[in-house]
Parts: sequence; C-alpha cells; structure tokens
Amino acid sequence: MSEEPNGKLEIIFSSLLTFNDLVTIKNDLQSAGITLDYSKIEFDQSFKLKRISFHVDCNDGFNGFASEEILTDESRIGFYRDYSENAKSPFGIGKI
Repeated sequence: MSEEPNGKLEIIFSSLLTFNDLVTIKNDLQSAGITLDYSKIEFDQSFKLKRISFHVDCNDGFNGFASEEILTDESRIGFYRDYSENAKSPFGIGKI
C-alpha cells in the first residue's frame, strides 16, 4: 500500500505477493476505512500469486470489482483512490 503526499492511495497486486501480504493489505485498508474483499486467490507451486479477484469499497461512493486470471511477474492489477481536490480521475481499478 502506498500513499503519496497528495492524498493518492494505490494498491497493486503482483505475482510476488504472499498470502500474509494480502492479509496485511486488507487489514491496513480496513483501518483506513476501505473495505477489500477477495473472492478468488490462487498461488502456483512456487507460491507466487497466480489468480486474484477482489471487490473494493472506498466507503465514499467509489467501488469496483477486478479479476486477473493469470498474473505474471510483469502483469499487475489493482486500484487507486485519489483524494486530492484536482484529481482528474478520483478512482480507478483494473490492470495497471
């Protein structure tokens, strides 16, 4: 989870995340008032995150669902919520 000084929160899921990382992300977001629910999590034999589906609710009207069937070291999926006043797009979700 990264939060920039301008008030932008960005969550990125890649094949390098562990189950513990996913739990930590969910708990950290919950503490920040954002609900993250995983509907599918699958790891390969090397314990790399292979598949993930999730729903996020920022609890301020911004929410969405994303799913990635095959994550590779290069592919990433996630979402952002930009709280800054001049945000061109305050929320985005999907492939990054």
